[in-house]
Amino acid sequence: MIREQQLSYNALKYGLLIIMVLGMVMLYSASSRYSYYEYNDVNYVLIRYTQRLFAAIVFAVAFYMVDLKHWRVFNKYLFFGSLALIAFPFITKMANPDQYTARWIYIGSLSFQTAEIGRFALIIFTANYLAAQQKDLNDLQTGFLPYLAMASLILIPLALTPDYSSSAVLTVIFMIVLYVGGASLKHVVSLGAVAAVAGFIYVRMESYRWNRIVSFLHPDANADLDYQIRQSLMSLGNGGLFGRSLGGSFGKNMYLPESHTDFIFSVLGEEWGFIGSLATILLFALIFWALYRLSLHTRDIFSRTVIFATALSILVYALINAAVCSRLLPVTGLPMPFISYSGSQIVINGALMGIIFRIIREERA
Repeated sequence: MIREQQLSYNALKYGLLIIMVLGMVMLYSASSRYSYYEYNDVNYVLIRYTQRLFAAIVFAVAFYMVDLKHWRVFNKYLFFGSLALIAFPFITKMANPDQYTARWIYIGSLSFQTAEIGRFALIIFTANYLAAQQKDLNDLQTGFLPYLAMASLILIPLALTPDYSSSAVLTVIFMIVLYVGGASLKHVVSLGAVAAVAGFIYVRMESYRWNRIVSFLHPDANADLDYQIRQSLMSLGNGGLFGRSLGGSFGKNMYLPESHTDFIFSVLGEEWGFIGSLATILLFALIFWALYRLSLHTRDIFSRTVIFATALSILVYALINAAVCSRLLPVTGLPMPFISYSGSQIVINGALMGIIFRIIREERA
């Protein structure tokens, strides 16, 4: 058992190291032309990404130093503090409709995505809830519905910001976490059915959300709406089996919008080919496997849930991003973890990894 734990631990360490190096390489390759046109500096995006990666490491070290018992003691303060941060830009947007989108918090020149704050808060809250209510989790009134009511305080405001994609994906992730944590399958399935109906109604209420679905189902109906996906598929197709070589992407030359953010996987596929794309997905699968195996050897439900929920969220985000770039799913705007130019997800994933390495340390002790 100790040997298996060490194997999983090593796989996690080296998997994270490789994915961060890959992120820096691909960020520079995908963003150099954009950085030159927009900022007259080919290194601009890379420098900003490096700063965000450094911030993620700082958060990882800081959270590694926090005793696990503090996450239980201050859980409710973290939850409602996160809720206030999510609600603040939404409320100010209602007061001033012409200002920036409500899905971001702006502090000077810094910005942070509220969905990532919600993801972190839900992971810690769910882990605490499952640990405290394990015996009542199968009971609808005393176990399942109270969790649903609290989680909705995060998920509904996220959908209204509007960030429906993140809210919907987080709902699916935590439905899986609930089921794995011991919730009744019929309760989870019922929740899924209600969420699906509510989600369809919400998407249908706004034309721009519905147009994304129409464009996905009928790509020839509106060429303008489908332009980004067409360019993404062209980039992936140009990559072939082995790719055009590092730096050889055509799509990143201002043809593919968001080439260094939401569609960086398309640039990766063009430069590294199908083999490189598959290897990247397998790398995320390796990180998930390592975290999952480590979660099986933790002694308490809180630690197990934190590790599993983090692993699942990273894998799901990576798979959805790749599926969007490959036109297997409608456009969602979810980043590729550790690779896309998204400081929010890098910092939050760094913080979560700090907690996980703290769990590993305490388990070994």
